[in-house]
Amino acid sequence: MNSLYHKRLPDWEAFDEITLRVIPRYKTSGLSGDEWRQHVEIEFFHKGQIVYSAGSSEMRYALLMLGTHFVQQQEPIPTRVIEIERDT
Repeated sequence: MNSLYHKRLPDWEAFDEITLRVIPRYKTSGLSGDEWRQHVEIEFFHKGQIVYSAGSSEMRYALLMLGTHFVQQQEPIPTRVIEIERDT
């Protein structure tokens, strides 16, 4: 066996950073009126690169769904994470 291979440690995690960003936007409408709205962007990173993102209409919903996104995105490990591991 002369080829190198990558073995993950038992405590390895697919994501090393998770951010929740509020993105405000101004909605204009002749019918319902103009108003500020917001969107919460959930971003999962691996070695500084975004490997998954999802959105929510409110911070409380984003927080409640964070665990679900975390578990679902590791079953299986995202292809982008495997590519980053291979290249870095």
